[in-house]
Amino acid sequence: ESPKPKTPAPQPLSPSGKTFVMRWLSSCKGDIVHTTWRLIKHCAWRNDYRLSTITEEHYEELEARGEIYVSGLDKEGSPSITWRVSLHEGSLRSPEDYSR
Repeated sequence: ESPKPKTPAPQPLSPSGKTFVMRWLSSCKGDIVHTTWRLIKHCAWRNDYRLSTITEEHYEELEARGEIYVSGLDKEGSPSITWRVSLHEGSLRSPEDYSR
């Protein structure tokens, strides 16, 4: 019996990590040093903001008012959310409601 192929390690930032990094590299016009610096800053922001803790219930109220909606899927099949900023009413919630 042949050994089973190893499952690739999960990509921590995106289901398709290579595509994610290539988009950053492209936006930095191929500058690897600048891309690395920007990715480190972005990862720190994700960590500080605890992006992985955001759940669907955080969006329910915004979705009910039509302020945000799933507008389709990106090339990777992930939902794309559109935020209709013109419908945002900041007075409905305090800034503390959005902080982590």
